[in-house]
Amino acid sequence: MPASLCGYRMERKRPRFSQTKGLKSFRPKMFIIFKRRRLCFGKGAIFAVISRQHRKENAMHTIEEIRREYQRLDQMIGVDTSGLEIMFSPRAVYQYGCCKYRNGRKAVPYKILIASFLKDEETAFWDTVRHEYAHAAAALLTGKNQGHGPVWQSICHKIGAEPSRLAGTCPSQQGNRKDRIRYEITCLACGARYERTRRSRFVDAVLSSGGRPILYRCRCGGQIFRCISR
Repeated sequence: MPASLCGYRMERKRPRFSQTKGLKSFRPKMFIIFKRRRLCFGKGAIFAVISRQHRKENAMHTIEEIRREYQRLDQMIGVDTSGLEIMFSPRAVYQYGCCKYRNGRKAVPYKILIASFLKDEETAFWDTVRHEYAHAAAALLTGKNQGHGPVWQSICHKIGAEPSRLAGTCPSQQGNRKDRIRYEITCLACGARYERTRRSRFVDAVLSSGGRPILYRCRCGGQIFRCISR
């Protein structure tokens, strides 16, 4: 194997001696030294050297990127969102993002949540980031929660965001939801299936029914369900 590979220095580990056990068996090991970190690969390991540019393209989005984007949008709209708390939400299943408010009718935005499954996305991630920014900016400008009204829509047009609902348009959301399904409920009358990611009153009622009718009804009118827990 060549002494260098793509600019990374490699070396062989030397045998070590022990006073009690004598000379330890020598197993050739290769090391890749990069940024003062030694990554040891045992005998027969397969090396895969990835360029910095490739790692950068495949890196997940961060909070710092959102902060920089919001600073740019603040100069465009004329508001200050630096006091907003921005977090990724690992519990989000259906929603892509959420803007939270305090003080009731005054609607002062204080937190923006972005679904964690969007970290690997590009278009859906930035659309959601700007979508939630428009909610916060509309509340800061008017002092009220504008929802998806005309004020919010006008801000979306200014910042280049799509003034529409985004949930359900991203393949990562579908995969994330399927991985988190915990309960599969089946109507014994028509065979309709209901999937739930969390334990709810409906799930509790089915689990405790013992095959008897419950207060909840299926679309066909059936009241007897079977629940399978994963």
